[in-house]
Amino acid sequence: MEESGYSGPAHLAWAGLGRTVRLSSGDLEAMDIALALVPEARLAALAVARARELKLEFPIASAAAVQKLLGDEQRLSGGGHEIESEDVRRYLVPGDLPIHDEAELATVIYTALHRCKQRASLQQALEAFDSGLASDPDEEVT
Repeated sequence: MEESGYSGPAHLAWAGLGRTVRLSSGDLEAMDIALALVPEARLAALAVARARELKLEFPIASAAAVQKLLGDEQRLSGGGHEIESEDVRRYLVPGDLPIHDEAELATVIYTALHRCKQRASLQQALEAFDSGLASDPDEEVT
């Protein structure tokens, strides 16, 4: 592993300083360990791998094309996420499309998964709030 200034393709410059750390194919196990810390990044990598496998053409202009990444089951489970076909439409926002390349695909998937996570957190907070409203305010809390 070596560290150097970024000198790769301009379209990958968005990755910023992360691109200055160079890893080789022999570092796959190390990358796998690091990806375990960020399940959404692992799922974004899986999306890119599936896009390659399907020979998906860029730009990707529709949610329907992104849904193909879910596979025949139209479902993806992993990293604390359960993603179904309708979730793709729910968590992609208009600015996400079109997706021009693999780097944008990974970014869009990663941010969509975070939107999903935020929605789940908000839902839990609303349920907790609602259950508090349903309780007797005179009841002693222990």
